[in-house]
Amino acid sequence: MDKSIIVGTGVILMNDSGRVLLVKDAKEKRGGVKDKWGIIGGMQEGHLNFEDNAIKEALEETGYKVRIEKLVGIYQSVEENYNRISVIFLAFPIENTMSFAKDEITEIKWFDYRDIPWEDLRFGHNKRMIQDAFENSYPLDFLKYL
Repeated sequence: MDKSIIVGTGVILMNDSGRVLLVKDAKEKRGGVKDKWGIIGGMQEGHLNFEDNAIKEALEETGYKVRIEKLVGIYQSVEENYNRISVIFLAFPIENTMSFAKDEITEIKWFDYRDIPWEDLRFGHNKRMIQDAFENSYPLDFLKYL
């Protein structure tokens, strides 16, 4: 059986104090659980490049306009019925206008690294992505667009 390939982008949104903004989903997402904490992100839209899609997701989910700083990584998760590819960026807010679409998100909150609810993340791989944002990242020119 062929598996669907799902591509999405995500943002580890960090403020100048090193705190990370996490969101709680209002509804089930593929492979995830609602009312669990997670990073900002969503499905890739075909007319946008990865960075622009991540910026769009951050604005839609949190109300923040963001500046993409670095590529955190490109992650693959092979599930029973699909293969997920996630392109994750480190970003910083450029406008402090926190608001969120209540039909998508129930809560947003800034966390110090030591206070991140690691056991209450909606996707297991969010932990690795957040840790990589603090430990490993790549310059944006690592991504090549044709």
